Amino acid sequence: VAVLPSGRCVLGIADVVTHAVQPLARRLRLATQARPVELPDAEPEAVPPATLSVEGLTVRFGSVVAVRDVSFEVRPGEVVGLIGPNGAGKTTVIDAVTGFVRPAAGTVSFDGQPIHRLGAAGRANLGLRRSFQSLELFDDLDVEGNIRAGAEQGVSKASWVGDLLWPGRHALSPTAVAAIRGFDLAGDLDALPEELSYGKRRLVGIARAVASGPSVVLLDEPAAGLDETESRELAGLIRRLAHERRMGILLVEHDVPLVMSTCDRIVCIDFGRVIASGPPDEVRANDLVVAAYLGT
Repeated sequence: VAVLPSGRCVLGIADVVTHAVQPLARRLRLATQARPVELPDAEPEAVPPATLSVEGLTVRFGSVVAVRDVSFEVRPGEVVGLIGPNGAGKTTVIDAVTGFVRPAAGTVSFDGQPIHRLGAAGRANLGLRRSFQSLELFDDLDVEGNIRAGAEQGVSKASWVGDLLWPGRHALSPTAVAAIRGFDLAGDLDALPEELSYGKRRLVGIARAVASGPSVVLLDEPAAGLDETESRELAGLIRRLAHERRMGILLVEHDVPLVMSTCDRIVCIDFGRVIASGPPDEVRANDLVVAAYLGT
């Protein structure tokens, strides 16, 4: 904003563009909302099976070693928990596996093929998806738009060009519809994220991550902000994704009952190192895990 000698304020060109575009964006949203969203009855298919293998993963930030020599596997239809105290390096592991952070050492393989040289987009296109601890929703898109953004795999370029003229005209895929129904979002498709409760926004973020039918999905604290009932429902949804869709799931979560009741195997890290790995009962009884994380 420029202030003239007369005291009059003049908007900069960026503000002019913003004021011109915002009404158009609102009109497009209203036009999209005017169309009833059709949810087909088709059942989603099982995802293409793939195993995520992490070997000797090490991540450094300057002189600080955040993750040191971490190894684990996530196989089709399996839920693997990654637990540990705050600052243990859990989110850093997810960032490195999904291509948001470059590791200093180690390899990441997907379906037997090394992918540590691919960026985040390349890994997502292979079928490796994630949710974010900080949600990272598109605030200017409604829930349907956010779900579509996650389900963009398999949508033709021509369809996206058409969306520039009439947003969202292509049909939602059965996989995206299953995510919407599974997370009980059918009644919120025309709402903006800011209009939803925090717990509901978190469910939108998870639904977006699985809307394309990834072979492996990494969930970063999905139960944060959910009440006890919502957490139980989330646990059931995670198990169905694994058992019915054969999706491999890495679950980072501080809700210990949810982790213990949902996961097939658990990996516990502390100060960036793996201190225990195995079935839930075995890990829960491990003295190092009790001392570092679970407490007495």
